[in-house]
Amino acid sequence: MFWNHRSRSSVAQVRVALQQMELVQQGRTWLQEGEPPTSVLQETEDLLQRVRVVATNLTSQTALVAMDVMAWQRKAASAASDAGGLACEELVGEENPREEIISKMPLTKKGGKSSCVSSDGSKSHRKRSKVTVLKGLLPGEDSVRSAAEQALKQFGNSVDEPIQLVDLGNVQSQIQLWKKHLPNVRPHYAVKCCPNKQIIKQLRDGGCGFDCATMQEISTVLELGVTPADIVYSHPCKPRSHIAFAKSQGISLMSFDNDVELRKVAAVYPEAQLLLRVVCEDSSAQCPMSLKFGAKRDTWATLLDIIQELQLNLAGVSFHVGSGCKDPETFEPALADAREVFRMASERGMKALRVLDIGGGYPGDRAGYEEIAPVIAEKLARLFPESEFPELTRIAEPGRFFAANSGHLLTKVYAKAKLPATDGSGEQVCRYYLNDGLYGSFNCIIYDHVAVLPEPIRRVDGEEVPCALFGPTCDGFDVVLEKHRMPELEEGDWILWRNMGAYTSAAGCNFNGFPLALSWYYRLPAYDADRVSGDLSLSDAGVDTTDGRHGSVPPRLIGSRLGRHGGCCSDVKFELKTAADNRSKAAWKLVAAEAHLRVGDAVEAIQSASQAMVLFEQRKLREEQMAASAALIDALVLKQDGAAAADAAESAAAACREADDVAGEAAMLLRKSEALLAAMQDPYTAAEAAISACLLFRRAGDARGDASALEAAARAHLLYDPEQAIKAAKEALAIASAAGDISALPRIERSMIAAKAQVATAQQAEQAKALSCRGQAAPAYKWPKVLQLRAPAAPDVFAMQERPRAEGGSQLAVRGASAGPVGAAKIDTKPAVAFTRKPFKWNPGYHKTDEAWYRQELTYLPPSGE
Repeated sequence: MFWNHRSRSSVAQVRVALQQMELVQQGRTWLQEGEPPTSVLQETEDLLQRVRVVATNLTSQTALVAMDVMAWQRKAASAASDAGGLACEELVGEENPREEIISKMPLTKKGGKSSCVSSDGSKSHRKRSKVTVLKGLLPGEDSVRSAAEQALKQFGNSVDEPIQLVDLGNVQSQIQLWKKHLPNVRPHYAVKCCPNKQIIKQLRDGGCGFDCATMQEISTVLELGVTPADIVYSHPCKPRSHIAFAKSQGISLMSFDNDVELRKVAAVYPEAQLLLRVVCEDSSAQCPMSLKFGAKRDTWATLLDIIQELQLNLAGVSFHVGSGCKDPETFEPALADAREVFRMASERGMKALRVLDIGGGYPGDRAGYEEIAPVIAEKLARLFPESEFPELTRIAEPGRFFAANSGHLLTKVYAKAKLPATDGSGEQVCRYYLNDGLYGSFNCIIYDHVAVLPEPIRRVDGEEVPCALFGPTCDGFDVVLEKHRMPELEEGDWILWRNMGAYTSAAGCNFNGFPLALSWYYRLPAYDADRVSGDLSLSDAGVDTTDGRHGSVPPRLIGSRLGRHGGCCSDVKFELKTAADNRSKAAWKLVAAEAHLRVGDAVEAIQSASQAMVLFEQRKLREEQMAASAALIDALVLKQDGAAAADAAESAAAACREADDVAGEAAMLLRKSEALLAAMQDPYTAAEAAISACLLFRRAGDARGDASALEAAARAHLLYDPEQAIKAAKEALAIASAAGDISALPRIERSMIAAKAQVATAQQAEQAKALSCRGQAAPAYKWPKVLQLRAPAAPDVFAMQERPRAEGGSQLAVRGASAGPVGAAKIDTKPAVAFTRKPFKWNPGYHKTDEAWYRQELTYLPPSGE
């Protein structure tokens, strides 16, 4: 295994692993045959990283191996130039000609020149937004820092602009969090908080509406495909031209809080649907609003009378408890005031009010939201119960909630000076000049009273020294942090500032000509929108389509960007209500399960998939039942319930076995193996299931399935028998090549390289004795008596107790030696340490590389000391 130690392997042994890394050379051939370049280059980068770390950990002749590393780097650079892509996995987004683009790596196309364009017109930045998928993170690893390192790697050291890291996956997570605690309140994102177009698209696809305060904000969301009905024009005091623009675009819902605004609306847009914004107590908010906006109680009656006099349309009530509200009790009097306006309107014989807008103010951190949201939900249910207001639409205007933790800032130290401290301490104070300041992203320090904390990207050792951090402008007031202490930085270092997504660059300007931050987009694999692809034919799912009513699921639900981000949920609910029979309902349940899977909502996906599976089973539609079973397995894996996923796969395989469906049984056994691997369950059982699937695929004549099953078996064997993993991977490689399955070759090659590197670095185990790690072999003694040889000083997750080899010999005191029947185990082999095994079980308390290695996200030797 790849545990944390310094390998004593010879350079010749390491080169055995290096020789297997022919992927770079094969990449050019695969590209000509249609293989997407990003996948090839992702594999290339993974291999390079392994070689670099192996070279770093060698204790002898490191220079020779470093020469090999440099050779591989040159080959990778050549392949990247030919392929025209990044050496990382990306999702290519829509064209955004006006948006600052996210990569500084040149885009070279065959037969052409670089097509990159920077903000100043030079050719450096791409014109296409990309989303980088961060793979290979360890459990508990800092994903923000990993994203920062990847962004800097892609931009290169020459970039001088600040960089905004935008976590689109967090936006999706926040959507699900909102729906969990306030399911009856539809969020309308406050665009002013962060008008980033990619964030707006994510929220649009997640079913959110939008709170716009200006004509420009309205134009922005309309250009991105948002419908006018999903926009609330929330500014209580608007220019006439803006009101006219809203009218021209069909945006009718808008706020007011005074009589002058009412008469202005009556003159420009009398058909508008108005929301009376009432003032509320907001002294506990980070940014109070009551001083500037909101109608006081003594004006409500007059305003209602004017509405009737001018024959305007009052649609409802709105309020805002202030941005960054931390006290949920603030909502109680605000909701009570809104209820009072509803009563007063009813007494005047006005039409029943149909909208309640509870405004913004929700904190961006999960803990803060989960603390106040249930309280708000309880007050809302008590003061505006569904039974009394069945037709009431409840909306909110969250901004910080979605954006704050979805954006992080990278700034560069572009200049440095050292001066004596003025306090007489004799210390030297470092002045760091950053490429962003109070006129840019850090305006939040002034307006939002945000406390910012710098984190150097480069690991800096040494004593903390006093320093001051300044923005780039000529204004002496442009001070980010006047007094701070941290290890000394150098010119060119980068600093990470977390949770800088809300009210940062949105309120910045280009004072002195300094540009605002570039945007770099990323997500974690759990939010990969392309994990499932393709349209679902309802006829294939057993739906009667002869009446032409269903046909196939609309492309916007499954095959399109909207479907991939879960925007179809409301449409699915409608179809479920109008489904003519259980077959139609089951098909739409399956659609819902896949949509929930795409946005990482495991609980909802499990529920929908289970219901679809039961309905298909009742109709005896076995193939469709298997499709629902597959979705259920994926959802259980997403929930990290590996045992339940394996059981579901085994049940599905048994159903296929009863129906004599060899191919179906093989597919479900393969899913069982992959579920066990993904959830870090028993690898021995995973290997058994994969081998069984392999044999069944051969019976069915499915070579590609055979190769996939062998590759899964190789990954499972990696834990306890790397030599067997090599054999399985070699066989899978041969079968996939013969079958023309080019897309599987990088994945299989990766497993083979991992196994060979494992063998080459003395991490092999004796097969017969290593089987006890699965915990099913009955030991002959009270304590396991399984002995193994391994490289020196290699800590092992399964060791019961161990000590370094004593002077003059090798000895290990076994746990329970004084009272147990085993006593002490003496080993004569000098270069190794003996140890005993305990039953196979993953526990989170072990070294952070353990679980990541088993996930195959760490297939190299980690640096010593981590």
